[in-house]
Amino acid sequence: MLLLSVLIGFVVGSIVISIAGFNPINYYKIMIETTFSRPKFFARTLVDAVPLIIGSIGVSLAFKNRCV
Repeated sequence: MLLLSVLIGFVVGSIVISIAGFNPINYYKIMIETTFSRPKFFARTLVDAVPLIIGSIGVSLAFKNRCV
C-alpha cells in the first residue's frame, strides 16, 4: 500500500510539473541529485521535513480518535 501511495504521488506530481511546462523526468533527476549530492543538503531536507511529518502524525491521530 505504501509503494502504491508513493507511485501515485509521483504520477500526480509529474502531471502538475507537465502542466507547468517542465519536463518531469529532468525535474525529478535534478531534485534527487541536489538533495543527495552533499550531506548538508540531505540534512537540510530532513530538518524541513520533520515538522511536517510530526504534524501529520498528530492530525492523523486526532482524526483516528475522532477528536476533530
